[in-house]
Amino acid sequence: MKRNGFTLIEFLVGITMTAFVFIVATNLVIAFLKVDSKSQRSQELEQAKSDLTSELTNSLQWASTVDFSNGILTVDSNKYNAKSGQFLKNDTTLTGSKVVVSDFIVKRVFVVATRTAPSIGTGLLGSYFDNSDLTGLKATRIDPEINFVWGNTQPLPVVVGTGYSVRWEGQLAVPQTGQYSFFTDSNSGTRLWISNTQVINNWLGNGQAGHGTIALTKGKLVDIKLEYYNNHTSSKISFLWNGPGISTDIVPASNLYPEESQSGYQIDLNLSNADSPDTKDTISLFISPRIQTGQTIVTQ
Repeated sequence: MKRNGFTLIEFLVGITMTAFVFIVATNLVIAFLKVDSKSQRSQELEQAKSDLTSELTNSLQWASTVDFSNGILTVDSNKYNAKSGQFLKNDTTLTGSKVVVSDFIVKRVFVVATRTAPSIGTGLLGSYFDNSDLTGLKATRIDPEINFVWGNTQPLPVVVGTGYSVRWEGQLAVPQTGQYSFFTDSNSGTRLWISNTQVINNWLGNGQAGHGTIALTKGKLVDIKLEYYNNHTSSKISFLWNGPGISTDIVPASNLYPEESQSGYQIDLNLSNADSPDTKDTISLFISPRIQTGQTIVTQ
């Protein structure tokens, strides 16, 4: 028998199903909007992270001078800092309004690596200190040979005053097996270690020449460390040797290999979204400036 219309039960069931579908659809839309909003916030942080990483890497990689003090990173003529949740370059904001930047930390990092087979030496790694007791590191550079007469001037502009010191480190190529003599000619004190053996201890030299001998084996690279301090108005330091077939002369760069290391900066930043503090990200970089001979990297 044909029936017209719906019974009350069927009508109520229909309304219930329609309401259920509406609720489910609404919740799906809300969930989608939340996911989309969260994704957008994450993308904002990812963009800020990419921009800051690129900026800092490009700036530091070819820097001549770097300094970090009082929360400000100075790279040559540019200044970077995090202030009031924004990251600034020369007082210009580099991050979007929704990105909050905090905990801007820069640390000097010095990583020593294992030396591979070298072809020819280039000198020793010199660390220059602002005090006569090898404290207050100001700069590092590769010195081809140790033969300086600085006189009344400082070895580097960043080294202030007459009380300074230098530590040269690396390895020495031994040309022939035999007994070698090493000499330091300086106005103040020197110390020399070769293959972890102290060869010269003239730390209170007051202008006296340092001298020591050691037996070395051909074909080996041996560790070498030379320390010097100045406490006079006129400074000089020379490093000489003699041995099998070698008359007394300055130790040449071709026999000196700088400490194979990476001297760089560890940079850490925290990022969050202003509309969603739980949406976070971090930047952690190690950047090693590509120092050329004669350039210096300044520390805080």
